[in-house]
Amino acid sequence: MQKKFLLAIGCVAALGAGAQIASKTSPSASPGGETGQMAQVRNDILALSPEAEAIGKYGLLPVSLHTGIPNISIPLHEIKTPNLSLSFSLNYHYNGYRPTEAASWAGLGWSVQG
Repeated sequence: MQKKFLLAIGCVAALGAGAQIASKTSPSASPGGETGQMAQVRNDILALSPEAEAIGKYGLLPVSLHTGIPNISIPLHEIKTPNLSLSFSLNYHYNGYRPTEAASWAGLGWSVQG
């Protein structure tokens, strides 16, 4: 009984190990005549809808991958002298909405750094 159980476990392990080996064959042609996966989107065939275009602009914002907080910095002015360079920027930091928090003169969540 124990030998049959060990044999069954060995067969399952051998099948599972074989499933992890990558295929060495070339990709087959897709119905559209393209080779490889159809993960590549062809934008020249169909235009995106206005809603999809509007969502796409949010992918351009730099976001911290750890916290999800956007890293928005707008350079305002740079003072250059022969010995020193001083730059001023407007930075945004979102701490969540707090109704009791008062906005600064730059705006809620915005600060001037320089």
